[in-house]
Amino acid sequence: MRPFKTPFPVLAAAVLTLAAFIWPTLAPSQPPPPSMTGALNQFLTIPFRADGALDSQGRWVTFNQPGRALDSPGFNCSGFTVAAARLLLDRNFELGEASRDRRGDSGPGAPLGQDWDFGLDLILNLAGDYPHRFLPEPADPEAAPLIPLRPGRALGWGVSLHGPEFEELLARIRPGHFCLFSLSRPDGRFKAGVSYYHVGVIVAEEGALWLYHSTLGAKTNRVNLADPEGLARFRRHFKPLANGQRRIFMIELSPSLPTSG
Repeated sequence: MRPFKTPFPVLAAAVLTLAAFIWPTLAPSQPPPPSMTGALNQFLTIPFRADGALDSQGRWVTFNQPGRALDSPGFNCSGFTVAAARLLLDRNFELGEASRDRRGDSGPGAPLGQDWDFGLDLILNLAGDYPHRFLPEPADPEAAPLIPLRPGRALGWGVSLHGPEFEELLARIRPGHFCLFSLSRPDGRFKAGVSYYHVGVIVAEEGALWLYHSTLGAKTNRVNLADPEGLARFRRHFKPLANGQRRIFMIELSPSLPTSG
C-alpha cells in the first residue's frame, strides 16, 4: 500500500498554524513596557535627607549645593519629585531648570520672601510645555499664586486637603495619567502669608491612585488614595491647621516612559 502523501501547500499551512500556537511559548519574550508604578517603586525606601536630590548625572547632591556630591542616597520631597518626573516624562531635567523662579517673585531678597512658592514653581517647571491640565483650573495661570486674606495671611491655589473637593479632584484623574502636586499652607515666615512647602506625584494605575512622596522622618513611600484608609492616613500625616487650610494643587499629565527592548 502506498503511503498517503499530503500536498506540500497543505502541509506548510499546517506547520505555520501550529507554530503560531507554539512559538510564543518557546521564543524569548520581550519585557513589557515599564509601568508608572514599576518605574517609581525603585525609589521606595530611599532615606529622607533635607534638600537631598539626584542631579542629571545620577549623583546624590543638594539643591543648595548641586556641585557637591554626597556619598549616600537621600531625597527630600523636591528631590524625589524631580527624579520621578525624569522617569515619567523621559527627560533628564537639570535641578536648576526644575527649581527656576518663574515669576521672579521668590528669589533672595524678594518682597514676598525667598522660596515661598518653591513647590509650585517646581511642578510648573516640570510640567513645562507638555500637554497638561490643572486640577482645579486656576482663574489665571500667570497671576500670583496666592489668595490674600489679610496682611500676612493668604491661601494658595487649589482646594482644601481635608474637604470633599479634594476627593472630587481625585476622581477626575484619568486612568493611565499622573499628577504632580504641591501642598500649601498659611505661613507667617513669609510676607506672602503662604508657602508651597511639599510636593510629590500621584499615579492613576491599575484601579489605584498611588501617591508617592518623600517625608521628614520617613523614607520615600507611597499610599493608595483610592483606599479610604489610605486617604485617611495621608490626611492624618498632614493634619488640619488651627490657623487656616492646607491646600492641594495638581497638574495632570500623560506619561512618556521610554519603551523597553
